[in-house]
Amino acid sequence: MQAKAVQIKEIYQEILDGKRSRFPPNTWKEDSNRELSKRVTKYLIETILK
Repeated sequence: MQAKAVQIKEIYQEILDGKRSRFPPNTWKEDSNRELSKRVTKYLIETILK
């Protein structure tokens, strides 16, 4: 899960930079415990909005 968490941050940053228009299909499908959602939100708060 750790490698996937790093990848989700990179994908999110690409979306913010305009390199991607949205998350890939089924990104959140396997996120049953909302771990990826938590990591993206934490990244937004601690890094982007800083």
